[in-house]
Amino acid sequence: MDEEAILKMVNEAEEVESLDEVSIKRMILTLEKKMNENLFQRSKYGEDPEKFLESEMELDEELKKMQILSTAPEFYPLLAKLGAVSSLVSLFTHENVDIVVDLISLLFELTDPDTLTETKQTIFFVDALLEGDFLEYLVENIKRMNEKDEEESKAVHNALGIIENLIEVRPDLSELVTTKTKLLKYLLEKIQQNEFDDNKLYCGEILSILVQNSTLNQQLVGKENGIDFLLMAISKYRKKEPENANDEEVVENLFDTLCFCLQEPENRNLFRKLDGFRLMLILIKGKGYCRKSALKALDAALADNESNCFHFVEVLGLKTLFASFMKKSEKKAKKGFDEAKDEEHIASCIVSLLNQLKGESLDRLLSKFSENNGEKIDRLVELHEKYTVKLARAEKEFAAEEEEEEESELYLKKLDAGLFTLELVDQIIDRVHSINKEQVEEKMKKRGQSMESVKKILLNEERNNNNNQ
Repeated sequence: MDEEAILKMVNEAEEVESLDEVSIKRMILTLEKKMNENLFQRSKYGEDPEKFLESEMELDEELKKMQILSTAPEFYPLLAKLGAVSSLVSLFTHENVDIVVDLISLLFELTDPDTLTETKQTIFFVDALLEGDFLEYLVENIKRMNEKDEEESKAVHNALGIIENLIEVRPDLSELVTTKTKLLKYLLEKIQQNEFDDNKLYCGEILSILVQNSTLNQQLVGKENGIDFLLMAISKYRKKEPENANDEEVVENLFDTLCFCLQEPENRNLFRKLDGFRLMLILIKGKGYCRKSALKALDAALADNESNCFHFVEVLGLKTLFASFMKKSEKKAKKGFDEAKDEEHIASCIVSLLNQLKGESLDRLLSKFSENNGEKIDRLVELHEKYTVKLARAEKEFAAEEEEEEESELYLKKLDAGLFTLELVDQIIDRVHSINKEQVEEKMKKRGQSMESVKKILLNEERNNNNNQ
């Protein structure tokens, strides 16, 4: 509800001329009275809806009036103290879905993050909400709604909004909501839906929020067959591009969730077993919108996983990876390309492969740098020069800034400015140099570069890593 609508409601509310403790107590008593009257009428005339319809409409109207409470968060503790919160939560079991729709709308307004953080006293309101089975009731009523109905579909959106609002002010709730409810199952099923709607988009956002900083939720996604669900949802874009900006956001949410989940080792194994590598390679070769995200997913899936690295070679991933590394057939105007991020993820993939592969598979990887008169070494040196220049420019800007920073903070800023990719590139150069010293040094010299600059970057990286341990 926007500010104008709330102001209109305040002006039109006859019973609440101003929001103070007395008026709020009166509002709560009125709500209790309407609830009890409706309960009595329903129990007495359960077979004749016409006879309890009026009491139902009055209860519904009272819920709508209570939305003005969102303008006075300083009185939220009073709602908890007087039992209004538990009364509201009890309405989730109401047989009339219209009552639940308006209840969810009210709670969505009351849990607005800006409102909840306006005063520390609102913590009592949040605690009161979370007592008992509030989260379970909320999620059960999401599944109760008919999303083909406009009002009920909006209620689902608002219910998801309540969850997002509460997580924003209480991040620990991201794990409570997944362990106490069946929300995760609903979200995973919803992202598989073929038709686009706002709720499908929002489900993807909520899913990404839930797994972003939670190892537990990442594990739960794996246990709920979530990696399979995510890959199936992504696979729909193998032969088609996202239709519009909203569809593109759906894709981004899917890949963000997948990459967060791939931080969990067992999910990386599931990714391999579910043919995730083949799907990503298809998307990369297709050079469509999903290309850049597929490179990011490859990077996440190969990290610290020997089995995945060997499997990647077996499914002929090196050919596709190095075609992207050499920028063959790149169409910069297409949305599937993000030069800086692509170079970072490709370099990271190669470093993972160099660190994990052995024997014949490692030989196949290293032989790539000898092909076509060492063109891939030329590309490495080109990238080393590019990010060296980029970093030097950034360091000059940092030096011009007036405020002093801790060395660790400055290092993080340098990583974001290109140092991270430079470190990856130089790790590859150093490894290739160990088996092809003459060719690497010759190509470095041609571009005015030297192995000394590579060694310096790697030495600084090692020192900073040791300082952070």
